[in-house]
Amino acid sequence: MTLSPGTRRGSYEIVAPLGAGGMGEVWRARDLRLRREVAIKAIPESFVADPERLARFEREARLLAALNHPNIAVIYGIEESEGSLLLVLEIVEGETLAERLARGPLPVEEALSVCIQIAAGLEAAHERGVIHRDLKPANVKLRPDGSVKILDLGLARAVEPAAAVTDPSLSPTITSGPTGIGVILGTAAYMSPEQARGKGLDKRTDIFSFGCVLYECLTGERAFPGESISDTLAAVLRSEPDWTALPAETPPRIRDLLRRCLQKDPKRRLHDIADARIEIEEAVAMPADALPAARPGWAPSSSGRSRFLWAAAGLLAGAAVAVLVARGLFRPPDRNILPSIRSSFSLPPETRIDTRGRRPSMAFSPDGTSFVFRAVSDGVARLYLRSMDRAEASPIPGTEGAFNPFFSPDGEWLAFFTTSELKKVPLAGGTPLTVAVVPPITQGGTWASDGFIYFSPISEGGLSRVAAAGGIPETFTTPDAKEGEGAHVWPQALPDGEHFLLIVRPGKNLQDLESSNLAIHSLKTGRRRIVLQGASFARYAPPGRILFVRGRSVQAVSVDPKRWEPTGRPVPLLRDVLIASSDATAYFAVGSNGLLVYAAGGLAERETSTPVWVDRNGTAESLPLPTRTYFTPRLSPDGRTLAFVVAERSRFSVWTYDFARKALSPLVPERGLAFNPVWAPDGLRIAFSRLEREWPQLFWRAADGGGALEALAPSGQADFPTSFSPDGRLLAYSSAAPGKLENSDIRLLSLAGKREGRPWLATPFDEFSPFFSPDGRWIAYVSTESGRREVYVRPFAGPGGRVRISTEGGGEPAWSPDGKELFYRIGDRLMGVRVETSPTFTAATPRVLLTGSYVAGGGLDAPRLYDVSPDGKRFLFIKPIEKKEEPITRLELVVNWPAMLERATSGGK
Repeated sequence: MTLSPGTRRGSYEIVAPLGAGGMGEVWRARDLRLRREVAIKAIPESFVADPERLARFEREARLLAALNHPNIAVIYGIEESEGSLLLVLEIVEGETLAERLARGPLPVEEALSVCIQIAAGLEAAHERGVIHRDLKPANVKLRPDGSVKILDLGLARAVEPAAAVTDPSLSPTITSGPTGIGVILGTAAYMSPEQARGKGLDKRTDIFSFGCVLYECLTGERAFPGESISDTLAAVLRSEPDWTALPAETPPRIRDLLRRCLQKDPKRRLHDIADARIEIEEAVAMPADALPAARPGWAPSSSGRSRFLWAAAGLLAGAAVAVLVARGLFRPPDRNILPSIRSSFSLPPETRIDTRGRRPSMAFSPDGTSFVFRAVSDGVARLYLRSMDRAEASPIPGTEGAFNPFFSPDGEWLAFFTTSELKKVPLAGGTPLTVAVVPPITQGGTWASDGFIYFSPISEGGLSRVAAAGGIPETFTTPDAKEGEGAHVWPQALPDGEHFLLIVRPGKNLQDLESSNLAIHSLKTGRRRIVLQGASFARYAPPGRILFVRGRSVQAVSVDPKRWEPTGRPVPLLRDVLIASSDATAYFAVGSNGLLVYAAGGLAERETSTPVWVDRNGTAESLPLPTRTYFTPRLSPDGRTLAFVVAERSRFSVWTYDFARKALSPLVPERGLAFNPVWAPDGLRIAFSRLEREWPQLFWRAADGGGALEALAPSGQADFPTSFSPDGRLLAYSSAAPGKLENSDIRLLSLAGKREGRPWLATPFDEFSPFFSPDGRWIAYVSTESGRREVYVRPFAGPGGRVRISTEGGGEPAWSPDGKELFYRIGDRLMGVRVETSPTFTAATPRVLLTGSYVAGGGLDAPRLYDVSPDGKRFLFIKPIEKKEEPITRLELVVNWPAMLERATSGGK
């Protein structure tokens, strides 16, 4: 079957060629059903024509498709098209290991990191009874984030003829004509002796190939070179690798491992790839001074030994020192004994630091033996715990959506915030417990030795405190307006049990984070004093240093632990740390034992966007508005004015834009948090939510900006408006009890008389995003009663049950202005449903109207991130401004960071 760009095979559109191999051509394709890019391999017709071979191929492919491991490229399935067979595979970006090795050997630490991941992937396959049979550098992809993917795992078995087990001439790696002589020779160079002889194979053949790959990563040369296939196979069968080619820095354990992997006799060869993985991990974690003496014939020169010791310390210091830390054997050394050492460690597979969020979250345990960080996987943010004597971090159950973690003084508990609660979880295992209900925006907390947790409940105000055992928070500090104080944030209890440090933000201009100051607060007297000006985020590090953010760097200053005053000048410490632009907090944590962890990067900006018109043909037209971060666009009833939310730093404000005059005006002051604008039917007022007394409350204001903000009836709930009734007498809104935002109901507020709110729909499920139909007889809304979000319609008043509109999930419902169509979104698709509202309600089958990568909403504070023009012909979306940024999948580790400070203060001598 011939494939070419633009052709379609089943549900796959062919895009471009990726290459060719023993199985034929490989193409990049787009899965039109699931909207993802895949790799397509066209199975040769000779395979399809052989029923026995085809049946075995399908059996093998099903087995391979069941493999699911972060270091294995996934097989999605088999597609039949026009009498031909297509193998659908995960597409993996990045260069192959063969392409990388063409430029020379890998540094020792990189080679070991790559091969640990290869071994982990093979281990998972071997546990399922799958062997690769064709492991080589060309079948290993190096992704840009540092992770490794094994390609074509098990496919050699799936496509080879049945006789290949005993006839080497039929091995696809030898007879694959289309591949070219270089590839054939390359494949032969990684065969095990038993594979070259055509004998039966087991997992030990992969171990031999793995040894060849590891050797080449370290040396840049093949373990068994040859000018022809025959020469190469002869070397595999009879020769030994050139062991002197290994770098002098190669750890003795790795040399031993290579010899065991490359044994000709499979009975004497390493039997399990898991043992290889463990050997490499332990070699990586072994401190330099614990390395065994090299065997005779392997001893490097004195200069080589010195290079090896320092390389091992520098490359693997994170793991080595971490083991000593966890065992209580490490203390920050004198700078004359050991300088600071930098290293890094990978996050769990498919996990990244959330740079779009406003809440950098990292913390060391009090003794420095454990480290907690917030990361995102599959779109969900959660906390991960890494004991510093372990190679991997593990997710902490029950911390989905958590941020700002901090430890109890004894290190046995971890406290953290969600958007509605302050919680704590025992690190020994257990279910998180609620300590208190808190507002959605918090600015740090600390667990003091007096049994209280002190935290900043909102970005404008003082600190609150609550008993760590649980209770109702009480106000603890009040900003002194006379002194220009606007907020107290980011508290940290100090070791003396009598003081804590906090950041004092100014009162006149909360956006000016550069004018924030570092203060010391006394628990006994309640007095505060500024000890450092121009600090927006700070952490204390025993035995007498404070690290803080100033500008775009992290600086350090020594302090007297008795008087808590600086004893020297601040010194820049880190210039490559990631800093959140929203509140100038930095992604770093410092331990009590000389360890420092941080995320490298620059300024972490919010995702910028621009409003765009999109017609029903998909043609987009941007509005002449500045690039900012926009939410919830809402068109006035006459379509002449647009209201929307702008996010900047830690503020959300409501603005309007006059299309004719091209005038941009603020409706709600930028100070504070305001969101969810909703136009009244007459276009004279705009309702919205505003954070008031710690919870979003209903307000409205004249649309032209005149008059003051007017509070609507307070409910004691967290309220989010979404729709007026056509006559303007009722406001439909989503409402949730404080601390229970996951259990929202729909309420109606009467705007006449006493302005009383009443429930309209309250069930054990979530109901939100109510939207009146243009004739006022129906309300569309979102509910989770089916187990996922779906769009429903109910009669506003009168008999009749609900009608489910969406069929495979959905949210963000909106009516067309004529009431004859209902829209909703699912993923990147805008769906349309033709409806009849009189005399009864009926709905047609949903159909896709538009597809595009526009910002999506669906939550209480962003119920719908698009709007419909008054004529129903266009839609107003928010289009993200794409930035080419590599995800952060590694964290930087500095061992003995105080030596950096000492070096800086001594002029680098």
